[in-house]
Amino acid sequence: FKHLDATSPEAVPPPVLAELKRLFHGIARRNLHLAAELLKLHSTFSSHGIPVVPFKGPITALALYGDLSLRRFADLDLLIRKADILKARKILMDRGLLPQFELTEKEELIYFDFRSEHAFVSTDKQLVIDLHCALTPRYFSRTLDLDRYWDRLRPMRLGDTEVLTFSPEDLLLILCIHGAKDMWERLILVADIAELLRAHAPLDWTAIFQEAEAVGGSRMLRHGLLLAHNLLEAHLPDEAESAVQADPGVNWLAAQATKRLVQAEDGPPSHLQRLRFAYRSIARPYDGFRYVAEQVFTSTPLEWRLFRLPESFHFLYGFVRVFRLAGKYLRILAGRLPIEVSGFEPTPEDVAVRMLELANVTPTDVIYDLGAGDGRVLILAAQRFGARGFGFEIDPQRLQQARSNAKKAGVQSLVQFKKESMLKADLTNATVVTLYLPWAATLRLRPRLQRELKPGTRIVSHESGLADWVPERMETIDAPQGKKATLYLWRVGA
Repeated sequence: FKHLDATSPEAVPPPVLAELKRLFHGIARRNLHLAAELLKLHSTFSSHGIPVVPFKGPITALALYGDLSLRRFADLDLLIRKADILKARKILMDRGLLPQFELTEKEELIYFDFRSEHAFVSTDKQLVIDLHCALTPRYFSRTLDLDRYWDRLRPMRLGDTEVLTFSPEDLLLILCIHGAKDMWERLILVADIAELLRAHAPLDWTAIFQEAEAVGGSRMLRHGLLLAHNLLEAHLPDEAESAVQADPGVNWLAAQATKRLVQAEDGPPSHLQRLRFAYRSIARPYDGFRYVAEQVFTSTPLEWRLFRLPESFHFLYGFVRVFRLAGKYLRILAGRLPIEVSGFEPTPEDVAVRMLELANVTPTDVIYDLGAGDGRVLILAAQRFGARGFGFEIDPQRLQQARSNAKKAGVQSLVQFKKESMLKADLTNATVVTLYLPWAATLRLRPRLQRELKPGTRIVSHESGLADWVPERMETIDAPQGKKATLYLWRVGA
């Protein structure tokens, strides 16, 4: 919007320009809010003697695009020393942010040792802090941690505060590693590489390739450069272009990433797809072997939640993980468990009713329940409000249960349940959309909600916000077992 409005606003239809303006201002407000939160956290960490380096988010927007409003971001990333993990965790929790997983202090350290990061989320789901103790996983040849970069950090002004951040050469490698880790799922990840190459030329390419080779990230760097060149015509100097051409392995990686971006494939990659992409992104066979071994044998909170073992027997969780993964993929191969299925937690009935009340549902509405589970939201909508609805569910057992529940309730003429991914469903006929999904899945849906829903369509979500989408209304209500439930209402085009 900013560039179109400054150069040729008359070339854009007024309704389109108005919508772009609305989105631009929404992004700018959200980004300014997050930048302010970052400065508060930076001040708090500094006052407790914790060195911290913010990266991505506001820092990337300023360093690459020169303007906080020109690069959308949804969370804040902070790099700290491993020795400060527990102190930093306490600071975040004292500020009302809850960890993604409830872990003991020892489990927290084990989790950071493997994952190198842990997300902390505010109770209203509007602020997410990704705390990092390293920028590369454990299977890399060398760890990209704060001590490695400390002498090369550079000062940057963020408002009235001076913060330390990475040099352009270091940032390029970091962005390529993170893009490869996420399979370049969003074009903005490639655009960041292209903008860095444009904004900070010339770069010290000898230092870049030496560092990439030292840490085992050379292939990730090369296929990130190739994507920026192929998709966004980023200029590669001769030494960079020669390095890319010298590694034929980058062509398959770039082709896979391009296919997902250009064909706009719906749904996140499966775990097996990610495993294959990550393995082929690693240039050194030994690092690749370590990566596969870590994925198979290193336990996670998913295993720790099953039952508690004494700390001295924590190593046994590795065997639990092997058996859990074996059972999961045997069921997938047998066709009994879709790859996309995640944990199911039904919305309590009172909460579901309040969601429908919040959306002001009437008999004229058509409700789409994305991730319908046992069908209770649509069944309640039909029973109490006389509304029609369509539920989308990929788990065959839940789908059968939803249809059976609708029949028992006598509302099968008003509601239908389809075995279809919510990421592929046609949303154009919905007047109300209901969601109770993990935060990441909700964000994955957001572009389709924005693209397909008609103006005036109401979106109601239980627990998960939509990042920089400001809700028309938000309320917290009592839920069973003494819990609280946060509900959000948005109106498309409002």
